[in-house]
Amino acid sequence: MRFLQLPLPARRTKSLERALLFVFFLAFAINLRAETIAEIRNLPFSEIASGREVQLSGTVTYLRDIPTDFNFYLNDSSGGVMVYPLERANLKLGQRVFLKGITGMSVHGLLVRKAALQLGPAGQLPEPLKTTMAEVREGHHEGQYAEMEGVIRSLRLESPELQPRRMALDFGSRARRLTVWISNYPEGNPPFELGATVRVRGVVVRWKNPRGQPQSINVLLNSTEEVLAITAPSKPQFEGIDKTQLWDGAEEPARSAEITGTITFSSEGLLVVQQGTQAMRIRLNDSNLFPNPTGPQQLGNTVRLRGFPVLGTYTVELEDAHIQESTPPVAIRPESLPNAAAIFASPQLVDRDARLITLPANVLSVREREAHWTLELLSENKPFTAILPHAAPPPKEIRAGSRVQLTGICTLHLSEERRRLGKSPDSFTLMMRIPEDLTLLAAAPWWTPKRLQSALLFAALGSLLLLLSTLMLRARNRRLRLEIDARQRAEAELANERRRVAGQLHDTLQQTITAASLQLHAASKLLLNDPPSAASSIDLAHQLIVRSREELRDAVWDLRVDDKARVNLHELLSRLCQEFSESHQTRISFAGDTNTHLPAHLATQVVRVTREATTNALKHASASSIQVQLTSVDSTLTLTIKDNGRGFNLDRAPGPETGHFGLSGMKESLERIGGSIVVKSTLGAGTVVKLKIQTV
Repeated sequence: MRFLQLPLPARRTKSLERALLFVFFLAFAINLRAETIAEIRNLPFSEIASGREVQLSGTVTYLRDIPTDFNFYLNDSSGGVMVYPLERANLKLGQRVFLKGITGMSVHGLLVRKAALQLGPAGQLPEPLKTTMAEVREGHHEGQYAEMEGVIRSLRLESPELQPRRMALDFGSRARRLTVWISNYPEGNPPFELGATVRVRGVVVRWKNPRGQPQSINVLLNSTEEVLAITAPSKPQFEGIDKTQLWDGAEEPARSAEITGTITFSSEGLLVVQQGTQAMRIRLNDSNLFPNPTGPQQLGNTVRLRGFPVLGTYTVELEDAHIQESTPPVAIRPESLPNAAAIFASPQLVDRDARLITLPANVLSVREREAHWTLELLSENKPFTAILPHAAPPPKEIRAGSRVQLTGICTLHLSEERRRLGKSPDSFTLMMRIPEDLTLLAAAPWWTPKRLQSALLFAALGSLLLLLSTLMLRARNRRLRLEIDARQRAEAELANERRRVAGQLHDTLQQTITAASLQLHAASKLLLNDPPSAASSIDLAHQLIVRSREELRDAVWDLRVDDKARVNLHELLSRLCQEFSESHQTRISFAGDTNTHLPAHLATQVVRVTREATTNALKHASASSIQVQLTSVDSTLTLTIKDNGRGFNLDRAPGPETGHFGLSGMKESLERIGGSIVVKSTLGAGTVVKLKIQTV
């Protein structure tokens, strides 16, 4: 069904009106199934926020119709809801409305948006729900059109951004404040008085966050006509600070008080007024409709104020206060105390709160905060804090270790635990006002804790640097000692190697050359008388010289070998066998462990023995097949050289005396590296040479 606005003619008869209304309500009953607002409010938050389609009927109890905003509150017998129509309509308070829209959630809580309206007859506002402001502050009657009474504590116009501006009436203490908003406030003086008791009628609204959780409570009124004055401001029920401090804490009905005293502290709407030995904090009314007539106040002014007593942190304070009268400043003498402990030792502890006092103390620290200076102090083993306005910094000579005289307002602190146990305060803060409230009694010693800490830090850093330099020097000396030891070991090894080479040359090369020289000498004597014997001696000398050349080559090779290097013996033997196979018509096969790594000086001797054995098999045994087998078990290396030559008799094998050095040379080579050799040979069956060395 499409909703239409049905304008009715301005002039009609009563009978025609009744007939049209009957038809109107009949059509509504047939086409609409209206839900109650209470049913909508009981829906889960997720369903409300998701945009559920609803149909409602009720009476307009609040209307905001300005160029930038158009909405109204719709109430039925079960409750109320804020409505945002699709388009403007000619609505009046008390008018019946039928609508179809979508639910949503905003700062107003539950609302119906994109509402299509069908206007009913104009009528009267419904009978309001009778309640109290205390119940409303506790969160009851949300959305209801209600009536309640209270005492006006503050009047103000809301931000100029809202046009037309709304008037706000504040009820109750600031800790439990309830604000009534009047949407249509005419220009001019307000028709209300501060302290008057009034009866208001309006819609209870709880502002909520996007999750539907309540944030604050307000009452929306259409105009000042919905505020009815009941009683004018009454005479204060308390007079003087002493009697006001005896207030019993009951907020309803509201009680006012009037006090007179001298201002000892002033800052941003907060005054501290002292009268004799008693003092009280005063929080001025922030009304922009009834500002304080006396203007800004100075320290020492004597003022008469009227406001409402409330319980502060520890003692009674006066809030929403107005200054009735003010006189020029007079001097007030602070109470002098010997130390901080004296504050809590007096039976009049409660009267010390907000009092102007002065006492000496030792400065522990001075810190600059965003809005003030904070001094941590100690007085007779009692720590406390003093605060100085940011615009009045302490003198530079006042620092940790200084002894000072402080003057300020004593603010007693009561922890939650001590409050629960009914105990008195055990700490306080001193609120200083001007630079003169802080006086230097004794300068701090040069050796302050901070400087001592810095000195100790520098000493520690110096010790650390000395320790590091000592450790670095020791490490350097250790490296030098290691280098010297390594150099000495290298020189010793070089000397040993020289002696070894010298001994080897002496034992082999020198003897061989000497033997060759003797054979040549013998040949020279036999040459004329016995030429065959001379030829034999010359041939033997030739063999000795060839042997000397081989020994010299091996000695030079040993000198070039790096004893610390490790080589792959398998690769060396495989290459040796391949070279022999290519230069001789004899099949030489090699097999063995491919990952046999030995120190270079060991591998050199093994290769030398293998070359000697293979050469003997080719030269003297006429072998047609030679097999070289390399095995390594644990740290023992075994090399077997087997040929199929003609063999020989070991007992009759020629030796060095006839110029044959093969067997003796192999034995000497293995003895140098701690190895052993076994030679087995059979005439006509070949020869087997097996050598063993320890690789570790």
